[in-house]
Amino acid sequence: MEELMEDQGDFFCEVALNVFGNSFKAEWNSTASAAHACSFLALEERRLVCLGNLQRFRDQGEAMCSISQVLRVLGRKSEAAVYFQRARDIAEAHGFFSVLNPKP
Repeated sequence: MEELMEDQGDFFCEVALNVFGNSFKAEWNSTASAAHACSFLALEERRLVCLGNLQRFRDQGEAMCSISQVLRVLGRKSEAAVYFQRARDIAEAHGFFSVLNPKP
């Protein structure tokens, strides 16, 4: 993955991170492996940076909600609350509210 993203712009990196992240999240959903969850979280963190650089704030907020949900399932509730609050802050700052009430 690192070789694919080397010298690429934020758009390409976001797409690559999204593809790899979705793969790890699907594996986590089917196996409940903490290793897959941690890999997903690491990739999604990097994707947040790309989304911010691309000024895709709605997608960034939704990604934060996704991270929050995974952290909550892993029992890391205080970290999950931080991501959810960050998603709320972005939503309020940019005038959209779809990330304010994530699906249970």
